[in-house]
Amino acid sequence: MTDNAATFFDQIATWVEALSHDAIPVDARRNAERAILDLLGVSIAGTTHELAAHLGQYLETSGLTADPACGLIGRSERASAEGATLYNAAIGHVLDFDDSSDTLGGHPTVVMLPALLAISETRTVTGAEMVTAYVAGVEVAAHIANQVNIAHYERGWHPTATLGIFGCAAACAKLLGLDAPGIARALSIASASPSGLRAHFGSHMKSVQVGEAARSGLRSALLAGAGIAGHPAAFEHEQGFGAVYNGEDGFRSEPFDSSPTRRWDIIEPGLVVKQYPCCASAHPAIDAALDLRDQISDVSDIDQIRIRLHPRRLRHTNNPQPSTALQGKFSVQYLVATALCTGGITLGDFTPEAMGRRDVGQLLDRLHAEPFPPEEYGPDHYAGEVMLTLADGSTLRRRVEKARGRGTEFALSDREVIGKFRACAEPVLGDARIDAILDAVNSLATMNDVRELVDLATGTPT
Repeated sequence: MTDNAATFFDQIATWVEALSHDAIPVDARRNAERAILDLLGVSIAGTTHELAAHLGQYLETSGLTADPACGLIGRSERASAEGATLYNAAIGHVLDFDDSSDTLGGHPTVVMLPALLAISETRTVTGAEMVTAYVAGVEVAAHIANQVNIAHYERGWHPTATLGIFGCAAACAKLLGLDAPGIARALSIASASPSGLRAHFGSHMKSVQVGEAARSGLRSALLAGAGIAGHPAAFEHEQGFGAVYNGEDGFRSEPFDSSPTRRWDIIEPGLVVKQYPCCASAHPAIDAALDLRDQISDVSDIDQIRIRLHPRRLRHTNNPQPSTALQGKFSVQYLVATALCTGGITLGDFTPEAMGRRDVGQLLDRLHAEPFPPEEYGPDHYAGEVMLTLADGSTLRRRVEKARGRGTEFALSDREVIGKFRACAEPVLGDARIDAILDAVNSLATMNDVRELVDLATGTPT
């Protein structure tokens, strides 16, 4: 590479700077608005989790509330832009109910939208500008993910944090009005601080490391705006992100597709709006269990249960005896047993009382999870299978290749997305405020100041 050659980040930045709201396909804008509404709902629900109080204490003791520029969802206190981004991203992820991306191998919206909302409280931002920045971030994160996955994911990195930071940095730089060199600087700066381990799944830190990634993405854009720079080739350098984070597994540094006919990742494969508040890797097995439940008269007739998942999915969901609600979200055994006993998986299934259900515990003792053999992985490696052996010796088997909500073919309807938002928000907000948020999101394309939406979503519930 010559000194004048465009780097990996330069190519991305050129496209991000040029992107306009009108150039984004209608379906992409629609999916962005659905994702924004969905994250606001799960974040509002997340305010009731114990992590919200812990983070509130952290913000106060760390001094991040001294500059009360930005609102916190569900709290009367305010915080700095970085503090609010950390808090709102972490509580948006703590229920594991936020959207995900097959390409990213993680959750894109939660690591970008809180930072964009924080920026929108420090300057006047239109709804069209925020949606444009958000879509840019989704596409940037997806492009980088395509260079390093699936090896990056399988090495134990948490892509929501380690790759989402790049999408956040690009989105924030776009919203701050940086030019292409400034956006490239933001991406380079972001490459200095990606962090996030899948070892933390089932603990507070899974959400906190997402909050830190969002905070770091925002900070990267702010540092770039102040003229700070990193190595311009910090992705493809022999000691850059790709080589260091993927190691001997290798990586790619393909040019960013900036053509008018490009494939938009936010459209295809699209974002996964979850129907269950738990790890998406377990959703096909949950669907399979619910289908089988309709074929038996009573769960007491079940003698044995076998679950099979791709080994990549089973690695972080194989938790036969979870002891906390967060662990339960990453226990395919608990999730299948609960689905069989209750007929669904809801937020109410992750409380101490629910975790102690006797009927669920009895099924856990009869349950075994194992990986599919390679010849049965399926085309997309998402399949889940449940087999029931009944007391009379008969068996029932159901395999689901993809859960509802995943991919364009199985996407939830607009009505279902709105219903999920209402179900998440109703225990916390009144109907009038819920309706106002729905109206505001529907009006994003013509909204002159995003503070209108931020004011509705943040602050103490009424």
